[in-house]
Amino acid sequence: MRKFITAIIFLTITFNLTAQTFQKQTNESAENFVKRIYEITELPHPVIVTKEWDTTKPVIICIVGFSAEQTSGGYIGYILTPTKDNFYQQTVIDTFWQGGGASSNEITSIFFANTDKDKQREIIVMTTAVSRSPRFADNSVVGNYYESYVYDNFDLTNPPKQLTELKKMSELFQEFDGKIYSAKTGKFLRAEKAKYKTVKSIRQKLKLLGY
Repeated sequence: MRKFITAIIFLTITFNLTAQTFQKQTNESAENFVKRIYEITELPHPVIVTKEWDTTKPVIICIVGFSAEQTSGGYIGYILTPTKDNFYQQTVIDTFWQGGGASSNEITSIFFANTDKDKQREIIVMTTAVSRSPRFADNSVVGNYYESYVYDNFDLTNPPKQLTELKKMSELFQEFDGKIYSAKTGKFLRAEKAKYKTVKSIRQKLKLLGY
């Protein structure tokens, strides 16, 4: 589950990470490039190099983990767009927070699909998290959250600082899969079944919507 906190904390984490450019070294792999510029040793999701939006400009998509005071940390997604002379301009996809009513949040898939009326496909980030009931919640939940977020494509000649989320489309893919009990009595209340736990199921839904 993505956890939204105050803008102050958000800006503290991301202010120095936006609107930056980085130079890729000659013969440096995309994975080593990402590890070097973000000063990390592990990648929470494999680096993606794709010509999805422009066959002459392969962009690099990566996920970077972070920790922060007063939070459980999380992940930031980035797109690195080539400009010239082996330089890449950074665009933030989004910040995906750990904590709240979920634990063990992970990015399970990143893929492209058409979600609007233009020809270019949008980017979709799928996340999965184990449910964790808040201490004073009325109900106890046992299961997983399956949440996917949809972001609009952009002009590679003028990369934005951050992608635009297509929120109404994202809301279709925010689901819980598991059982819900009364926290006071332990009585079983109901079960919920997620429909969109895989890339295939999301593509099928989009097809039904006419995309």
